[in-house]
Amino acid sequence: MAPFAPSLEAALKAALRAALDHLGGLDSRQVSATADLGQLRAQLLTKPLNAESLPAETVVEELVRDAKDGLLGNAGGRFFAWVVGGVVPAALALRP
Repeated sequence: MAPFAPSLEAALKAALRAALDHLGGLDSRQVSATADLGQLRAQLLTKPLNAESLPAETVVEELVRDAKDGLLGNAGGRFFAWVVGGVVPAALALRP
């Protein structure tokens, strides 16, 4: 396996933990989202911007925490959720 920068490896491990938690909890999760668009926007888009950058692992963990109520409890057809993003390490870590 090619070596990764420690920050990228931590972000990928955070994404793996989140994916495993999501799949492991499907039996007890509602199929529909539990937050509406307004709630998700408030959770995701109203945070103050930091003057300094955050570790990619922290970005992944915060995104998972803030978006989890908008994810569908459905693993059919390898569908987990829609993730729109770029190719920065934090976005790469979220791609299924």
